[in-house]
Amino acid sequence: MVRVYLRQVYAFTYRQTHNIRRSPIGIFEIVVWPLASLFSIGFLGSFVDVSAETSVSFVTFILIGQCGWSFAYVIQQALSYGLMHSMWSGTLIDMMASPADENQFILGNALAGVVKGLVVLIVMGVCSFIAFNVNIFAGGLFAIILILFSFFLAAISSGLIVLILIFYFGQEAQVMAWTITGLSVLFSGVFYPVTILPPLVRPISYSIPLTYAFIAWREVTLLGASMADISFVLLQMVASSVIWLVITWSMCLYTIKRARKIGMISQLSA
Repeated sequence: MVRVYLRQVYAFTYRQTHNIRRSPIGIFEIVVWPLASLFSIGFLGSFVDVSAETSVSFVTFILIGQCGWSFAYVIQQALSYGLMHSMWSGTLIDMMASPADENQFILGNALAGVVKGLVVLIVMGVCSFIAFNVNIFAGGLFAIILILFSFFLAAISSGLIVLILIFYFGQEAQVMAWTITGLSVLFSGVFYPVTILPPLVRPISYSIPLTYAFIAWREVTLLGASMADISFVLLQMVASSVIWLVITWSMCLYTIKRARKIGMISQLSA
């Protein structure tokens, strides 16, 4: 009796481990995400040690990172959840059969994310000022609008990457909605400058549009830099955001077309 009971328990254990072996995406849950969290906290600690020797306001630096990341995160999740909710409810195949095309799906969910993201940003900005006397919008209206626009484009690209992976690999790729967020925190300088990172991985950081958006926001807010002073950073920020958006949008449309062709849409709706 006990043996049968234990064999049934083992069956569920085996099922979980077999799913991990069968799907490479499952490795992200047990390796990439924990390591991203570990290194993020470690690099933040290193930055605390460095900032103690400088005149940089650590609180302002961190709050700008948290507010900017929250704004981008809400937009990315609006795209990711827009697809995943359709999968969970079994309505994806109906949505794909509707007169609306893929571009409208992407743009509509992205705009919904912007509305929610702006609410989040305003609430966090007001609370930052009241609780910590930090004005995250002190860098000038036009500069902040341009920076937030780049956050918007970069967040859409992150969301599109999640969509690409789901349409290509199937439902097991849903975990990437959270993994990409963790990798963004690790590499884009959300809570510490990317100069804290080892030189070997800095090229990864400088290929991410969010990196330049955080640098620009902190330059105009913490150091009082003008747009002319950071013109090259702004150029890198906008250019990388547009390039990433064009690439990810095109790849997303391709993977959706492929998913229709091979029957993946039906599998995702099951």
